[in-house]
Amino acid sequence: MRIRILFRGVTGMVVGLLPAVSQPTMACLRDTLDDRAVEWSKLIVVAKLDSIGSPVSLVSATTRPDGDLKSNSIKDFQLYDFEITALLDGAAKTGNHVPVIRFMAEPDMQKNSICGQVLTAHQIGKSFLLFLRPESDLRWSNKANQPDLRTQQVHDLKAFVVVHLESIHDLGTEGLEDAKYTVSSTRQAEAQFNADDAKVQVQTLVEAADDTEEQEAEHAILEMGPKALPTLKNALTTAETVDKARIQKMIDGVSPPSLTAAMQAH
Repeated sequence: MRIRILFRGVTGMVVGLLPAVSQPTMACLRDTLDDRAVEWSKLIVVAKLDSIGSPVSLVSATTRPDGDLKSNSIKDFQLYDFEITALLDGAAKTGNHVPVIRFMAEPDMQKNSICGQVLTAHQIGKSFLLFLRPESDLRWSNKANQPDLRTQQVHDLKAFVVVHLESIHDLGTEGLEDAKYTVSSTRQAEAQFNADDAKVQVQTLVEAADDTEEQEAEHAILEMGPKALPTLKNALTTAETVDKARIQKMIDGVSPPSLTAAMQAH
């Protein structure tokens, strides 16, 4: 089975060998290969870069949304086609092709890209360790006045956003084995998640008598990762105003960043 998807509904989309693009791309959601990168990912693979698509505008005269686009630097996207050579985690098979989408920003945003590298034509045929999450799972922005520039056609690509990326050449055999251990140990920890424990820790967070108790509860919740989100969000709906900030801090801590927030330096 192939999960390769070509975008036929947008004029100017050409999948092929292209020269380097001058605009930098949004690199990764997580700049560290750690348990959070694993928790945010739904597909983790070693894959060979097969082809690079030409940049496509997110806005046009007919699709331009209301709002101030001057504050929104991301205006284009680019598709990359990868062939999976090894599956570490997720629903896919060796030989599948997976589309990866990267959103492009103005040149002055380059200093804020988080991790990985801009993928260019000379890297076609090279292998990468990819931590991926479906693009449609992610918020565009945390700002209410910043319009989401993605159309249904973009979502229909069923493409993935890079959570974390490593060159296999740079990672080396030992680094790849370490990455595999991080993936397996994180998934094992997730399997041991207990919703009742999450309720206890959230309650402790809200009722913490001092900074030490609050920090211990925060650490425990961060260790639980995104699986604690339902408990946190439920607590947020009933919390007193003074406690909402603590709970929201934890929600932000275990949730993947929005696409535009990921452009900001950590």
